[in-house]
Amino acid sequence: MLEFAVFVCTLVLSLVAIILYLYPSKNNPSTVPGLDPVSKKDGNLGDIAKHGSLHEFLLYLHKRYGPIASFWWGPQYVVSIANDALFKEHHGVFDRPPYLFEMFKPIFGDRSILYANGDEWKIRHQMYDKCLTHNAIANNIVKTLEAMDEDEHIPLTQFMMNYALRTGLAALFGEHRKSDRNVLELKKIYNKVCALIESSLKEPMSEADWNTVIEGRNKLFVIAEEMVKQRKVDPPKHGEELLIDLLIDFTEDVDVQNADALLYAAAGFHTNAHM
Repeated sequence: MLEFAVFVCTLVLSLVAIILYLYPSKNNPSTVPGLDPVSKKDGNLGDIAKHGSLHEFLLYLHKRYGPIASFWWGPQYVVSIANDALFKEHHGVFDRPPYLFEMFKPIFGDRSILYANGDEWKIRHQMYDKCLTHNAIANNIVKTLEAMDEDEHIPLTQFMMNYALRTGLAALFGEHRKSDRNVLELKKIYNKVCALIESSLKEPMSEADWNTVIEGRNKLFVIAEEMVKQRKVDPPKHGEELLIDLLIDFTEDVDVQNADALLYAAAGFHTNAHM
């Protein structure tokens, strides 16, 4: 009798577990573990703001829930993966929901490859990737650090931001673009605009802050446009083409050229500086 009772209890608990797995809670539309939305409108945007950045938030999310986890980007349910095997299973997925990058649209504009999908994204991505490599930058930074005194203090984030931007501008747009003036100007504007956009996760942006963002975006596009114009006047020799040359060859649409030039300049240094 006792054995039968144990069997029944085990069976009931198993059925409950299966039901919970197959029929998730009303707040979670899948069985992927993750956070419930704080509110229907904002989702977990407040949690992202609390951690300081999307990168830091995702580190927290995956540490807590494992290699596959879910959260809410506003009213939109999102599943994040952080595992080599899972990435390989999704290597054929090209389209990315534009709403995930909506907050960055004031910086890069909607003509950027960031918001492209389908065949257009594949064509642009495959063309631009021809000239992108991390080996040159990686080898260069090793030599730079080795040349420093062993006891010399290095303010790492500041050093990496300057270094990544300088080498990124050179690798993508030519050696003449890595001057200290170009580096400081682009970094100052980009950091100011990004700080205002990220703060909007906590509270709506004021009209004054929005005007500052638009003014900064316009300045960034002037920088990008100037890089494209100079390259058209002084094209490379055969075999020495850089990303900027592929942008020019891909389309005559100036808005697309400038948007993608700015995106790769900013995204390249932002990612490398915080690795």
